[in-house]
Amino acid sequence: MQYKCIGILGILLGMFVFSLELYGLKVIQALEKISGSYYENPFHYISEEPCIVIPFIITVCIVISSIVIYLYGREEVNNKKNEK
Repeated sequence: MQYKCIGILGILLGMFVFSLELYGLKVIQALEKISGSYYENPFHYISEEPCIVIPFIITVCIVISSIVIYLYGREEVNNKKNEK
């Protein structure tokens, strides 16, 4: 049961961080608008610098591993119910 809770928390926190990163792209776009040259689509900033791509990759890895942990925990709970 602990794995299931850890998985759920990891998924929720990972998605929260992912949404903050997406809002961060809008902030970068707003700062670029001040300087005059900017991309119309904020997702173009993901491929601009490697420093922006790395957090997205890490967040996606965290969410995927949390899903795996959740599924393992769910399977463990189902196995315990079947033993009783």
